[in-house]
Amino acid sequence: MKKSLCLFLAVMLLLVSFVACKGDENKPSDKTESDTPGVSDISAPDQSAEPISEEVSEDYVYGKDIPVKDLGGRVIRVLSVNWAANSTSMTYNGDIIQRDTYDELTADVLDRTKCEVRQNIETRYNCVIEGVFDSNNFASIIYNQVQAPSENSYDIVLNSFGGAAQATLTGVYVDMNDIPTINLSNPWWDQNAVHDLSIGNRVYFTAGDINTFDNDGTFIMFFNKKVLEDNCPGVNLYDLVRSNEWTFDKMYELAKMVTHESDGVNGLDEFDTWGFGTEVYNALLHVIASGVHLAEKDADDIPVLSYDTARFYDVLTDVYAIYNDEGTVMVANAGKFDSKYSNVWEATIIKAFREERELFYMGGMFNIVGFRDVEHIGYLPVPKYTADQDRYYHFVSTGNASCMALPAVSENYDDLGLVIEALAAESKNLVTPVYYDKCLKGKDADTEDDEDMLDIIFESRCFDLGAIYNWGGIYSEIAKLRSDDMKSRFESIAGKIQDAMEADIDTILMFDY
Repeated sequence: MKKSLCLFLAVMLLLVSFVACKGDENKPSDKTESDTPGVSDISAPDQSAEPISEEVSEDYVYGKDIPVKDLGGRVIRVLSVNWAANSTSMTYNGDIIQRDTYDELTADVLDRTKCEVRQNIETRYNCVIEGVFDSNNFASIIYNQVQAPSENSYDIVLNSFGGAAQATLTGVYVDMNDIPTINLSNPWWDQNAVHDLSIGNRVYFTAGDINTFDNDGTFIMFFNKKVLEDNCPGVNLYDLVRSNEWTFDKMYELAKMVTHESDGVNGLDEFDTWGFGTEVYNALLHVIASGVHLAEKDADDIPVLSYDTARFYDVLTDVYAIYNDEGTVMVANAGKFDSKYSNVWEATIIKAFREERELFYMGGMFNIVGFRDVEHIGYLPVPKYTADQDRYYHFVSTGNASCMALPAVSENYDDLGLVIEALAAESKNLVTPVYYDKCLKGKDADTEDDEDMLDIIFESRCFDLGAIYNWGGIYSEIAKLRSDDMKSRFESIAGKIQDAMEADIDTILMFDY
């Protein structure tokens, strides 16, 4: 039923997309950028809806009960981090707003749909939604406008999770639970994000169908099917996932079968063939994948540290052993290659995967666009630590993923809340089916097996406040990859981690808007 609905919506979108964004047709075209939209942050289509096969039932249309109000031409301004500004492997064409280079004649169907959503809401509420992409002095821009609000202040901010967390501590964002026209329990908000990101039942930043780049920031395992067949014949990785045999040890076992010298130069370097390509910060992802979180929350929705367990140290011991195996694993930014390249990731592990010289690559889904010319690509969940785990866990990047926050620049957010709810609901109606079934599965997934893997991945995303706030530098400490004095290192900073968390909680609970 879900696929029938999504197919219907996708077809209808194609029929209207050529007229949906006529207001932007005079903008200059940049085909290189607009032809390669990023895979986006949208939760998997709602499984509970019961659409009619031939038409969308009235009950299915999200947001039909959101009040409509004439805003008299109000301009709603959006400030977005300019992700992918200097990247050849990542693409970001905007959440809510489009770039100045947007051209409907060359834009991908996903970007055209986002444009359609924006213009639908502009028409419905008699408002204008515009904005800019900026990564320079991002925090100071928001802080300064909160100190002296004006008619040119930004109403909506699309920040990274880590950036939004640090900004929250300066008092620049409002608690969205205090805005009566925003209901974060609605299905167009990511309920994992709403739950995991709140502190004391206050939500200063979150994600949902309104923004798309947080799905892009979900880290997964890419693999090359040809490299697998050439080096590990007969191995079916999809079956390993389904039979709960896709574990950290199994991944390492297969990686060891692949790494070898292949460039004709003595000694392993970035130009040889590798079993696994990764980076130091991915060490935490294996901890999360084991079911261990740096911080969880108590009955009062207050974070408590939860990492100091035997399993945490067991996982890190194994991760460090594998990540330090230079005969099997290429770690982009562990020191060996850093001084040689301005972008060490693209020059090493991404390059090797693009050239089909790497079996496994661990990276964000924003890499999917850059890998579209890789012929034999497949997708997998991040492996479980042990086969007895009852589920997978997938970490959303703290730096390369978007979340939405609202600057504290007004006394009344009721009208803005209506527009935000309408944007999110309309995105769930139109963008979700196009993104999930047409673009991600229809364009990027090679087989139904890959589609199944994507379902597993999206159903198991999670957010960890300990990593997002990086209390006491714990995330950075994990990334050091040092196993010799591991337990004593974490014991020595335990007080610092605890103090930092408590200070941040006290700061957040102090705010009263």
